[in-house]
Amino acid sequence: MKIFKKMLALTLVLAMVLALSGCMRDESVIVVDENGVPTITESVYIDKTALETYLTTYMQTDPSTLNLTDTYKIKTIDGKDYLYTDETLNIAVDPKQYMSMTITKDIFYMPISSAYSLMNNASNQLTGADDSNPLDNLNALTSAGMEMFYDMIVIRTVTLPSEIVYTNGELSADKKTVSFSATMKEILASEGWYAMTAAGKEAYDNDTTAPVISGIKDGDVISSFAKLSASDNVAIKSYAINGSDYQISFAGDEITLIPIDPNATIKQGKNTLTVTDIKDNSSSISFTYDTVAAKITGAKDGKTYKKARTLKIKDACGIAKVVVNGKSKSLKGAKSYSVKAKKKGKNVVKVTDLAGNVTKLTFKIKKK
Repeated sequence: MKIFKKMLALTLVLAMVLALSGCMRDESVIVVDENGVPTITESVYIDKTALETYLTTYMQTDPSTLNLTDTYKIKTIDGKDYLYTDETLNIAVDPKQYMSMTITKDIFYMPISSAYSLMNNASNQLTGADDSNPLDNLNALTSAGMEMFYDMIVIRTVTLPSEIVYTNGELSADKKTVSFSATMKEILASEGWYAMTAAGKEAYDNDTTAPVISGIKDGDVISSFAKLSASDNVAIKSYAINGSDYQISFAGDEITLIPIDPNATIKQGKNTLTVTDIKDNSSSISFTYDTVAAKITGAKDGKTYKKARTLKIKDACGIAKVVVNGKSKSLKGAKSYSVKAKKKGKNVVKVTDLAGNVTKLTFKIKKK
């Protein structure tokens, strides 16, 4: 199965590079209940004939040997057969966002940044890479050229429990369902997609409240964004670090920020996170990003020494605590610390920095 996934992943990426217009579709049907909980059916499609032609012509591979129809369903759309995979989700997304979209009982909003989430999601589903790191997937796409996804057709059908009064989509007769359809390139050139009930429109018109950032406080030292959360009384438009926009990805309770600009990086040290809502109200916090564990000198892991060792510990962003043979010492952010380990036999040293990175050292002292 892993070989098949890798083969299919490579094939699809190369196939997309051909920029075969209309060969990919990403469709979602979103139905929101009275409590604001949506049921989302997400489907990703690729033109079966175009893929088989590419396999035969450019990969010299017989499509039947890959058993594509055993893995993917087939659906005919506008006279074309598409291979597709789908997933139905029942999730509470408020105050969280699903694929950068805000979905409540009164508001649907899909910002431009959501297009990048869609690219990543399409890659995951079509390549079977749902067990891999989202950042790795997006980096793989950008290195091959994310423009290969620009002609992908994106369709969203959204049903809210009350009548929709404000939208840039196509309303149904009962005014509770709205449909959106565009290519990825068109979405990126737009203001995003939105639909609001009367209550949602009133909140939007009167919104002067900035988003609330929680989980990470101003001045915190962190090694990941797992605890990050942000909420807004209307809808969040963007997350930016040091001025570069990021999309937000949720995997259970784990949060990853993925750069929209592949050249953007979160630097070690001081950074600024800014969260902006649909009315351009914004909140910012400063944080220190640290993924480098403390360094210990004076002994090497696994070595045996004849006498006590003086250990020197350094961490650029600050040491939280040092534990030597079970005895803990709180350092409250000191950048350096020295300690003597003199226990006969096995010595275990564990250092935790302010970001939670851990360094562990084990060695022996064999005195005469």
